[in-house]
Amino acid sequence: MNDELTAQLQEFQALQSQLQMISMQLQQLTMQESETQKALDEIDKGNGPFYRFVSNVLVEKSKESLKKELSDEKEMSTLRITAFKKQEEKLKSKFDELRKKLEEAAKKMKQ
Repeated sequence: MNDELTAQLQEFQALQSQLQMISMQLQQLTMQESETQKALDEIDKGNGPFYRFVSNVLVEKSKESLKKELSDEKEMSTLRITAFKKQEEKLKSKFDELRKKLEEAAKKMKQ
């Protein structure tokens, strides 16, 4: 194998690893966003009192305050999900392009 092919294989493996990491992070963020939305839905249904963990302490919060905090968290999660999806799309594109090059190189080596 030549040096260029070795470098392409290493890049392919690195891209694969990055895609796996992004996929796991997206899954975690999506779950977090979903849980935050469920909490917001429950707050809308209830009249209080409301509590929130701060470190290891349970602190009472007003409905409006807790709703604002959770809405901000959900918005941040949504923004991060969007950014990760864009990054994932770019990496997938590079990954597919490199995979095709490697497949072509493998075909040439068999001939």
